[in-house]
Amino acid sequence: MPIKVRCGNCERTIVAPDTARGKAVRCPDCKSPVRIPARTKKKTTAPAADDASSDAGFFSGLDLSQAEDTRARLCPKCAPN
Repeated sequence: MPIKVRCGNCERTIVAPDTARGKAVRCPDCKSPVRIPARTKKKTTAPAADDASSDAGFFSGLDLSQAEDTRARLCPKCAPN
C-alpha cells in the first residue's frame, strides 16, 4: 500500500511505495531527502493487571476539589440543576 508523506522543505505530498519504508527518498520538486516512516508494530497483547492498579492509585491521589473551575460562570438556563 503506498505511503503519503509531506516534504519538510517545500510541503509537497510525496506518494512512496511500501518498499520505501524506513528509507529516505528525494523530493521531486526541491530534491531534499524525505524520510519514509518504518512500519510500526501493532500491540497485540492485553494490558497487564498492574496497569489497572496503577491507574486506580493515580486517581485516588487526586484532589477533585481542585479540579473544578469556580471562576467559570454558567448560564442558569443551560447549567445542570
